[in-house]
Amino acid sequence: MNKIVLLVFCIGVSVVSFGQNKKFQRIERTDGIEFRKHPQRMNNDSLLQKSSVGKSKSGIKFSSKSKTILLKDNDSENNLEQYNVIADVKGTSLTLVQKLGANGEKYLFVDRQTAKVDTLIGEPMFMNDGKNIVCLGSVGADGQRLLQAGKILNGEFVNYGIYTLKSDMQPNDISWFDEKTLLIEDGKKNYWKLSLQ
Repeated sequence: MNKIVLLVFCIGVSVVSFGQNKKFQRIERTDGIEFRKHPQRMNNDSLLQKSSVGKSKSGIKFSSKSKTILLKDNDSENNLEQYNVIADVKGTSLTLVQKLGANGEKYLFVDRQTAKVDTLIGEPMFMNDGKNIVCLGSVGADGQRLLQAGKILNGEFVNYGIYTLKSDMQPNDISWFDEKTLLIEDGKKNYWKLSLQ
């Protein structure tokens, strides 16, 4: 018998709370030449397609053999939440959903076959390889920005973690150096190489 699970903001399968942010293993300055050698982020339209999932008055429903998830809008002032289906990720059973709330927006990858939900801190930016993903989160009160890195592997999202950027790192462009290393450019001709743990 399917069990209906109402997804609430605080229940995210892959959410890493702000107290558990990872630190980069190594941060080093680099130059524009090295940055331009590596693929830049691609246009998400080439990896996303019109979703097979629709939204009804009751919400957005995902069902698997073992459970059903209902993403339901909440219009109350205290707990404002609105869900919008963005697209399906080509070659996977993942659907990208936008979640708007009183505290900003998040994105969700929902697996249409398993009903597994992965929470993203911002809109995913797919890299040229079509697998590696970076999301940028809001700037906190301390001026530091959050970055989430991961990849699509065997049709599933693998979350490498959420990282806190130094306050002087305000990314303008991002590319992957290799599987575990990011390159960031800030628009002021400052370049960094960030090694993920």
